[in-house]
Amino acid sequence: MEEVYEVVGELGWPVRLAIADAIAGGKKLSFIQERLWRHNLEQVRDVYRQLTKQRSDLLFVSDDRHYSKEDEEQPKAAPTSQRIGLRVPEFAGKAGIPQATLTALLEHHGFLELVPYGGLQRRRLVPDNVVEAGYGHNVVPSNRIGHLEGYNTAATFPVFYEEKIADILWCLNYQEIVDKALSIHKKQDKLKWLLNDHPYLPQAELAALSGYSERGVRKAIAQPLAA
Repeated sequence: MEEVYEVVGELGWPVRLAIADAIAGGKKLSFIQERLWRHNLEQVRDVYRQLTKQRSDLLFVSDDRHYSKEDEEQPKAAPTSQRIGLRVPEFAGKAGIPQATLTALLEHHGFLELVPYGGLQRRRLVPDNVVEAGYGHNVVPSNRIGHLEGYNTAATFPVFYEEKIADILWCLNYQEIVDKALSIHKKQDKLKWLLNDHPYLPQAELAALSGYSERGVRKAIAQPLAA
């Protein structure tokens, strides 16, 4: 297996083993790439080729487990991946919420998660459970609808379905946060409540809701307000 170790050096062992297990189970490259879309798909393909070649050298396996031209096809898109969705900036515009605030809310409530992507990068993407629940999906090069989502954007990005915006906003509960902040009379009490209950919000949002300057918010975070 030394050949394989050299080829897949940039992929972690859990990913390598997952590919090997999938091959042993007779899965095609398209299936494997679809499941491992967060990783470099060219590296996944190279590992697949090496493993299938070694298996064919060592074992008698059925033809449908061998690498073939069919396996080079792009992974088949999941049923939701060809739906049109709104990017976070478009979502923020329709909802009337600052983009940074919406991103923080989506992440806090589990509609986005910050995950490793393509090696050293980290990217906010829609987690699997949210995709399965039908709220959105992640647009990748293999499932992009170019004339609608842009041909020139190479990076994977999250989208949410327009018909689900009301449901998502209900879960985020942003309006209730705004109403509660407005109901608190003293600026100091507002900021104290916000920092205790909603510290994940961007400093600009905390400042807007409390009436403090962003500098005042930063100072309060560094030195908590007195009780």
